[in-house]
Amino acid sequence: MRKSGLRNWTGRIILMAAMAMELVFFMVLAATTSHAQTKVVVIPMTKTVQLPPTGPMAPVPKTGQTATHVDGDDGDLEKGVAIVPASERFQYNSNGTVTDRLTGLIWLKDGNCQVFFDGDATGVNERPWENAIYAANMLKSGRCGLTDGSQAGDWRLPNIRELKSLVDYGRYNPALPENCLLAATTIASSFYYYWTSTTYAVDPTGAWSVYFSSGDEQADYKSSSGYVRAVRGGQ
Repeated sequence: MRKSGLRNWTGRIILMAAMAMELVFFMVLAATTSHAQTKVVVIPMTKTVQLPPTGPMAPVPKTGQTATHVDGDDGDLEKGVAIVPASERFQYNSNGTVTDRLTGLIWLKDGNCQVFFDGDATGVNERPWENAIYAANMLKSGRCGLTDGSQAGDWRLPNIRELKSLVDYGRYNPALPENCLLAATTIASSFYYYWTSTTYAVDPTGAWSVYFSSGDEQADYKSSSGYVRAVRGGQ
């Protein structure tokens, strides 16, 4: 009678990396007195995942609302950060432009300019959406009170997030921050709005606009007339 058992171990270890399953397999091939036996041992391995760098965090600013109507509302909690004091947020550059130190955007100071480029015969600031984009793009030094040396193509119509960044939800008529140097020339009426370059996704015949009487945003038909406040800079 042959005695059973393992002897004459001549096995070898083969390391196989299972990339998709994040496992490592150790295969042991062993020889017994009667037959070859294969054992597979699966050992889960702990792996540290390095997340890609996200860059500097973008802080969310306060809305500006301080009046409270119920515990836990915005005016009560006043969540958000004030990156710069309100009195220092806007900087006039003595060249027809205002820099918002919160966002780094440079705004055209005149929110009611009527002649954006040579041959602009509109006679008013208001114009349809495509004309508003064209007017902002054609703006240059020498027009709208600018003496900044800018050229056509430097300016543009702001997108919805850029224009809404100016809104102070604690104020109205206009809904702009305290000491905002853009307030004096901002048309703040419930009947008038400023265009953004952002198309209304639900209906591409419309685009987003901002009413600075209340800070409301609304989609209006691109064929209708809205006001233009040009911006430059940004990412």
